[in-house]
Amino acid sequence: MSRPVIGITTWRRTLRDELDVPKDVDTSSPSYQHAVARAGGLPILIPHTLPQQAAAYLDLLDGLILAGGNDVTPARYGSTRTFADEQYDANRDECEINLARLAKARNLPTLAICRGLQVSAVALGGTLVADIPRSLCHPKQSGLASDDDWRHDVTIDVDSPLGALIGGYARVNSLHHQAILQPGELRVAAHAPDGVVEAAWHPTWSFIGVQWHPERIYDESDKARTLFTDLIARAGAPTRTA
Repeated sequence: MSRPVIGITTWRRTLRDELDVPKDVDTSSPSYQHAVARAGGLPILIPHTLPQQAAAYLDLLDGLILAGGNDVTPARYGSTRTFADEQYDANRDECEINLARLAKARNLPTLAICRGLQVSAVALGGTLVADIPRSLCHPKQSGLASDDDWRHDVTIDVDSPLGALIGGYARVNSLHHQAILQPGELRVAAHAPDGVVEAAWHPTWSFIGVQWHPERIYDESDKARTLFTDLIARAGAPTRTA
């Protein structure tokens, strides 16, 4: 049986090469790729070189992961608040907004993670909190050493598709300073104790989005693994719109 092909979006960053020369590189954490492969899928990486070719990329796929990364450009959701230490990428925004809208139109099975959840909300008419208030479950990002510093609980709507998958509670690892304010077409599925939105779903699109990073805790968390095995199961089912 062939493995469902799962596209994973990338993050363009400036890194130094072997000659110490800065170069732009499309990057992806191997954690995403390993999680997809171990769940039974075939991971491939999607560059955002040609945002207008989103449909051509989706033609290759059985499922999609909108991955984490840098902030969505504030103007995309009507905000003027920017952050000096953030590198915005208008090309990536355009590519992923196009991917999200077309994936919805095709009912392509999708898992959105961290930024991926935020950009999905923006693509479908939502807005973001530019900078969430600091709290015990969302401390300042600077100085955090490991996933252990990010951990907090979330309460999940048991009547949502996410709740049906993993129940009404999870211990998660989310590192972010932005979050969904207005979900647009999405439906909120989970909150942190401080009220921050931590997950969402869509009523007509095979979509689940989480603010945390299940790919990083794949080995230790049954619930994290379930998010990936569910994506592969959805991607392997002949139910999406051509």
